[in-house]
Amino acid sequence: MEQIKKKDAGFTLLETLVGMGLLAIISVIVSGALLTTIKSSNKTTSLNNVRQNGDYAIGVMERMIRSSKSVTLLSLPPFNYNDLQIINPDNGQTDFICGDNNGHLLIASQSATANPLIPDITPLITYTAASPIEVFPDCNKVFTVIPGQLGSYPDTVTVNFSLQQLPGGSVAEGAQMNFRSTVSLRNY
Repeated sequence: MEQIKKKDAGFTLLETLVGMGLLAIISVIVSGALLTTIKSSNKTTSLNNVRQNGDYAIGVMERMIRSSKSVTLLSLPPFNYNDLQIINPDNGQTDFICGDNNGHLLIASQSATANPLIPDITPLITYTAASPIEVFPDCNKVFTVIPGQLGSYPDTVTVNFSLQQLPGGSVAEGAQMNFRSTVSLRNY
C-alpha cells in the first residue's frame, strides 16, 4: 500500500486569519500613537504661539510704562475696552488699547502722528487666519493704575490679560494662557 503524501507548503486559513488579526491590532496601536503625537505637537505649537505673543506684548508695555513720565487710565464703558495713555520721556504720547478689531479683541499701541486723522496703530498681538490669537474673554480691567505719591513712591500699573488661540481643526489644537505684570514708573 502506498501512502499519499501531503504537501506542507502554504498556510492554513486559520493561520492566515490569526496573522491578519494581529496585524490589524498592531496597526490600530501604531496609528493611535501617531495621532496622539500629532495632536500633542499641534497643542505645543499653539501654546508657543500664544506665549510668544503674550511675552512680546507684556515686554513692550513694561519697557514703555517703566520709562514713561506719567500714565492715565481711560476706560470707555460703553465700548468695553481699556486705554492706557502714557507720556514718553520725549513728551510724546502712546496709548495702549485693548479693543475690538474687526470682531477680534486685540491689544495694540497707538502713537501720535503728524496726521491725527491717520493714527499709527501697531498690534502687539498677531492675528492671522493661520494663527488666530486674541484677547480672551474681554478687555475689561486689562490695565489698572495705582497712583503714587510725588516724592514718595511711583505710580504702579498692572497689566492683566488672557490670550487664546482659536482652534484650527479641532478643539484640542486651541490654547489659552494668562499674562500678568506689575510695573512701577521710574520717572516720578
